[in-house]
Amino acid sequence: MAQDIHFSQFWEPSAFANPTHIGNFDGNLKLSGQYRNQWSQFNTPLTTIYGDATLKLDREDHYWAFSLSFLRDQLSALMYHQLRFAGSVSYQKRFSRTILGGLGFQAGTRMTAIDYSRLIYDRQWDPSTGQFQQSTPHLESFNNENIYTPFLGLGASINIQKSKMLHTIDLATLYISQNKSSDFVFYQPFKITFNYHNYYQLKKNLILMPKLGAIHTASTNSINSGILTKFILTEDIDVFGGLLYRWGVDRNGDAIIPVVGAKLSKFRIGFSYDQVTSGLSQEGIKNVYELSLSYIFKAPKHQYYSIDCLRL
Repeated sequence: MAQDIHFSQFWEPSAFANPTHIGNFDGNLKLSGQYRNQWSQFNTPLTTIYGDATLKLDREDHYWAFSLSFLRDQLSALMYHQLRFAGSVSYQKRFSRTILGGLGFQAGTRMTAIDYSRLIYDRQWDPSTGQFQQSTPHLESFNNENIYTPFLGLGASINIQKSKMLHTIDLATLYISQNKSSDFVFYQPFKITFNYHNYYQLKKNLILMPKLGAIHTASTNSINSGILTKFILTEDIDVFGGLLYRWGVDRNGDAIIPVVGAKLSKFRIGFSYDQVTSGLSQEGIKNVYELSLSYIFKAPKHQYYSIDCLRL
């Protein structure tokens, strides 16, 4: 009943958060990736790698976008890892000068695997040494070590632009099929994701970007919110920075998250660091960090709302 995979920079991995937003970038072809490393204080970090390639076919008042993505979530201590491969499609249409709406669909497969030999059991405890002896037979029986399950995702979004302010609101749900032959797979049948981004242009080269991300699953809920500030230095270069806070709603506070990043021509890079505020803070030094990188190959023929660069 663990919490689902999450990213501190929740607005970057578009296909993972909401398939509707895969085309929200200023170009026709984009490659992007995300890397997250956490729990290193236990000498067995949990690492998450995500990547996608997106093609956008734009027209005067609407566009289609198609994306292929993968995710690898690994805990090396148990040789546990989760692989996801997905295909996404999105359709966005401009309804007026101020409103752009869209729908998205995603289908994929998830493979989870674990090495049961890395686990220890009560029967292997040796009171004479005060340690577990893995050579002692544990007499436990398990089902498959590799489990495959399909998943489906749906999403919707609306962008509302008024004068110097842009509102971006989206809602998505993900359903992961249950595989009853597994003894260990975390089973969260539904995940619901809600995101809100606001872009307010204070000056010609200064933009405020409040953000709110919320995730609900069968047994856990979390909210990640805060504000970023973007400074436009030149036509091809801008930098941003800010602070987020993630908390567990029905649990305790999780982390304070400073975020910095930059756009350098066709490159976009972001870095965030989670300063843990939960009970894990009692376990020593933490290095919870996340890196995002994207590259846009081709300029668009038309200009649309973009949560990446604020097309005002």
